[in-house]
Amino acid sequence: MRTLAPDVKVTDGALTQIVVRAVDGVEGARVRRPRRKVTIAIENGHARVDLELAVAYGKVLPEVARDVQREVADALARMCDLAVDAVDVSVEEQVVDGVTRAVAGLGRLDVAVLSAGVGGSASLLDMTTDEWDRVMNVNLRGAFVCLRECARVMDRGGSIVAVTSISGFLAD
Repeated sequence: MRTLAPDVKVTDGALTQIVVRAVDGVEGARVRRPRRKVTIAIENGHARVDLELAVAYGKVLPEVARDVQREVADALARMCDLAVDAVDVSVEEQVVDGVTRAVAGLGRLDVAVLSAGVGGSASLLDMTTDEWDRVMNVNLRGAFVCLRECARVMDRGGSIVAVTSISGFLAD
């Protein structure tokens, strides 16, 4: 049983079900292996949710992921009085603020995993420059800004893991 606030107590199983049902509310999304692949860390009234997401064929992953993030955050806020922090890595100010909040809440930053990424929804021949800019702003610029800001606060050392996808090696 976790105590989330003086008057809010909940089991890990109940927290997982809140997250899974919030994801189920998003068309084309579901949690893969919810019993083993959902982790929820809670500290000072803030939650971090990690999950493995399966998305229906033909859905645009960044849009589905954004909807899932919103639904999970809303459900945890409404049912458990928790705030879920998120940043758009393509917006430098949000990354700077997110790292600052993490250090303020945790005391320091020892490990960072950079795994944000999006793909284009069109083939190379049909992609617009706006879509290209969005992909580059998240995948390259966002990774750079996250790496830089995390490294700046790891004055006593730490680990930064950058994750990529096989999609970077594929072309349409």
